[in-house]
Amino acid sequence: MQKFYIFYHNYIQEPRAQKLFNAAKENGLEPHLIIANDLIFKNNEIFYNDKKISFTPKNLYWTISSTLTLETITFIGSLNNTPVYPLNNASIYIDKYRTQCFFASIDIPTPPTTLISTTDYQKYIKDLGDFPYVLKKTHSSAGKAVELIHSFEEIEEFIQKNQVVKKVPLKINSFILQKFIPESAGTDYRVLCIKDQVLGIIQRTAKSGFKSNFSLGGTVKYIEKNEEMEKMAKKIMQKSGLFMAGIDFIKSNDGYLAIEINPSPQFEGFEKVTNINVADHIIKALLQK
Repeated sequence: MQKFYIFYHNYIQEPRAQKLFNAAKENGLEPHLIIANDLIFKNNEIFYNDKKISFTPKNLYWTISSTLTLETITFIGSLNNTPVYPLNNASIYIDKYRTQCFFASIDIPTPPTTLISTTDYQKYIKDLGDFPYVLKKTHSSAGKAVELIHSFEEIEEFIQKNQVVKKVPLKINSFILQKFIPESAGTDYRVLCIKDQVLGIIQRTAKSGFKSNFSLGGTVKYIEKNEEMEKMAKKIMQKSGLFMAGIDFIKSNDGYLAIEINPSPQFEGFEKVTNINVADHIIKALLQK
């Protein structure tokens, strides 16, 4: 029987892992849940509970959430020419600034953005226009480390609060500053894709403030059809080569703007309003690869 290994972290509740386990079993696979925190790496091999995980092309491998875990396990798999999904290029798009550069390179509209990685950043942001801005860590998820900023003092406070390592040069910490689109405040759209297929679109609306994440208490509504977002999402998937992604958009007065790509998306809120079994779609797409 073909084995399916699911790597995930154990320090958070991870319903996706169990959903994938169940879907794999229903599709005739032999699933194995692997807590990535407990892996042992020896040279070019991985061990779990004193047993070696043999990477062979006949089995399937999936990682959830962690950039480091994805890159490490993908490297081990590459030694045996074995793909690990959602594939190693997924780590590129976890970086929000690199994602903005990618959008620009394929002519996908996005809010004006700049990178803050030096202490003299003020001279670089004048082209964004007046406050307010949206300030984000380049690596964050679930709406964390994202704030609406109204002054340089608030930028400094945000940086001090969100530096990975305190009392070190700013250049080892990176943040992006985006022009705030007032007409989009409190609402965004998640387009969930597997390969070149759009599974569906949901609209997320904030309970309060401007962050609309379902994980922060936002409400979710199913959007049956939107050709503009679907067209952009398919182009993003094609050009990125990603196996799976949740692509986020906001709506400006001039149309939809792409803001982020999440290559390891949560799908609890999506399933709640669409009744689509995302894990089953993932397994079926893997088996057809």
